[in-house]
Amino acid sequence: MVRNRARALFLIAFILSQLFSCRNDIEKVKFFNKKDRPQQVIVDADAMQSKFGTKQLHLTAPLIEQYGAPDAKTVYPKGVQIMFYGSDGSESAWISARHGVSYDDRHIMEARDSVVIIDFGSGDTSYLDIITWDGNEHRIYSNSPIRSVNGNRVTYGDGFESDEDFQNPQILHQRGCIEFNED
Repeated sequence: MVRNRARALFLIAFILSQLFSCRNDIEKVKFFNKKDRPQQVIVDADAMQSKFGTKQLHLTAPLIEQYGAPDAKTVYPKGVQIMFYGSDGSESAWISARHGVSYDDRHIMEARDSVVIIDFGSGDTSYLDIITWDGNEHRIYSNSPIRSVNGNRVTYGDGFESDEDFQNPQILHQRGCIEFNED
């Protein structure tokens, strides 16, 4: 009798657990099946890239999201800062932006929204809306308006181009240069 009662209680408990346990709420399933979710998320990233033991760049970002195929990309939704180094290891340039996207298969990175470039060789600080770094062509360029400040000189133009080492930066289609004295 006790044995039958224990079996019955076990059977009832098993049936109830099957009825009320794992339910697939369709909205929750859709949430976890989204293909546009990042495959990897990195918080407070701090990465250094070198070639043959020589520093090339130092990247920092508060958040990095990496997405897989078919359009593999790395997104910097909260901004990115990159320090470039010359062949002698000295700091050559610094770029910062509020948003960035790197298209991994194409070797192209776009930085946008309040882009700031500091060229340590010339002393110029440039302000743009968007800039593109093409790793295949080893150049950095932009077709957006630019304002470049060097001491008491401000130069305006409609684009920017440089090699990725910032050895030959140029403001394209210069529209004016203003020099002022603080006196």
